Amino acid sequence: MPKLIGFDKARLVSCFLLLFGLGCLQELKAQSLWEYQQEVFAFRSKQDSSLLHGTHSPLLSEDKKNYAGLTYFTINPAFKVSATWVSDKERSKSQLIADEASGLIKFGEVHFQLHGEPFKLGVFKQAEKQKGLLYQDSLIIPFYDGTSGGETAVVGRFLNVAAPQEGDASLWLDFNKAYNQPCVYNMAYTCVTTPEENTVPILIEAGEKTFLKPKDKGTLPVEVMPEFPGGTFAMFTYMAKKFKMPKDVSKSQGVNGAVVVSFIITTEGKVTDVEIVRPLYPSIDAEVIRVIQKMPRWKPGTVNNVPAAVKYTIPYRIVIK
Repeated sequence: MPKLIGFDKARLVSCFLLLFGLGCLQELKAQSLWEYQQEVFAFRSKQDSSLLHGTHSPLLSEDKKNYAGLTYFTINPAFKVSATWVSDKERSKSQLIADEASGLIKFGEVHFQLHGEPFKLGVFKQAEKQKGLLYQDSLIIPFYDGTSGGETAVVGRFLNVAAPQEGDASLWLDFNKAYNQPCVYNMAYTCVTTPEENTVPILIEAGEKTFLKPKDKGTLPVEVMPEFPGGTFAMFTYMAKKFKMPKDVSKSQGVNGAVVVSFIITTEGKVTDVEIVRPLYPSIDAEVIRVIQKMPRWKPGTVNNVPAAVKYTIPYRIVIK
């Protein structure tokens, strides 16, 4: 997971008063804590209903039978923050084409602060609509944070924002409403690869946690997930540097997409048993396997502070330019 910088949980002490009916509500202004909680609960209820009853729900039928709802962090108003909108209207034609190939079109950036640290995230729209997404027409902020690959999904999470009206320079970011991509529930769905720029190197303990199948709830064997040297961002950077496009692949073949691959991190941190979960193209699949097999040792996962072997699954997006 991303390296943590400048994170001090003491900064949130005042916000923990919400347990006693108070709260860190400076940003919420006229909205009471109770009203805000009901707003977030309504959002989560809509997520649950869409997964269980939606026409395009990514949930497998076997997972719906014993579905008991999604798992979330406790609602914390400190993770609803005001942000400044920076438009991105001056993108060249070549940049727009590259954006479409990657599956995301950039609309701008939001600049904000969390725990006293300044951050910025790219705001995107999906180039093509994807089944299973609850908010097809919203702008999205895909992001990694310090919980990615541990308490939350390794592919990162999504946050929706409303497109600012002409002349508006600010908007709200509510990480209590962060949610998972459809591929987290069902590997038959294509994961959107979170852009490297959208890494927030602190713990965002808000919003939806990683999805556990009903049979796994309460029995997750790994307490601390394994970690690539330097974290999730470093892992995808490593793969991008080591991956060599096979000579038999050309742009005309139209093989842009994601390879989903799984592997085991042993108790010694070695990578073994690399296999393709969802293939893309034979020579590309083979190259992804080669790159992963050459990975340096990881920090192994643990149970009760004892190293444990862990199966890890990631999507790796291929864009042929």
